[in-house]
Amino acid sequence: MAKLLNYEHTSLSKLLETKLGIQLNKKQQQSNWHQRPLQKAQLKYAADDVLYIPDLYAILKSEIEKKGIWSWVQEEFLWLQTVKYTIEPKTNFLKPGDIRVLSPRQQYVLNEIFKLRDKLARIKNKPAFMIMPEQTVRDIALGRITRYVPSEMPGLHPAFRHGKAAEELSGNLHVIFEDAGKTNHQTQSNARRQNDTEPQQNQKKRDMQLLLKNDFWAPIQQKLSEDYGTYTARYLLSNGWVNKWLNGEVKWKDIQPAYKQTLLKETCT
Repeated sequence: MAKLLNYEHTSLSKLLETKLGIQLNKKQQQSNWHQRPLQKAQLKYAADDVLYIPDLYAILKSEIEKKGIWSWVQEEFLWLQTVKYTIEPKTNFLKPGDIRVLSPRQQYVLNEIFKLRDKLARIKNKPAFMIMPEQTVRDIALGRITRYVPSEMPGLHPAFRHGKAAEELSGNLHVIFEDAGKTNHQTQSNARRQNDTEPQQNQKKRDMQLLLKNDFWAPIQQKLSEDYGTYTARYLLSNGWVNKWLNGEVKWKDIQPAYKQTLLKETCT
């Protein structure tokens, strides 16, 4: 709702502060929510997070109705009921800095250990950082930790420090390093070098995409911004969606809810 009202900041805490003068204490946000029982402060934080939503909703609804776009919100609500979210396992954990400075072998090892950590986190239903701190992952991958002895690894979750789980973890790490010596690493940095020598037809494709973006989509975005405000325009037609369309990942019919399609068609004419 706040995005359709052209608000720049649409987080719950910011809206409560600006609309109701209420400042939420976010201290408990980073606390341990896996412990049982939860602390009283955590329970209060969870309750406060929803306590003021009815009052905030009433204010935003009033503003939406004055703007004459309540039907848009209703479509948004109905559409959200049909959306099915799926979480695909993450396969690339490297940061831009890793790709710039690490060798292909180091990139491979680091990413494989991150993937292993993510797998273990899913098994234990824990945040990845609670399984193994990122610094420990990097120290192992870059050779600052050379003994793959789980009981000696800083910050490793207790479930993997001893016994069969520890043996499996140590074995998996050895396999990763062994495979690193055998694999012909096709890293992102390799791919980037290949992109520098792409065939001319790929360059023509990029030129056409840029032309479409600047001459077709940019004017539509500008008109939406003039009519509804910068932040609402970004919500109605984001650069991310335009880029996906240019790459053939989405089509016009994929724009949802339906009012957005109607709005964009009207803007085009």
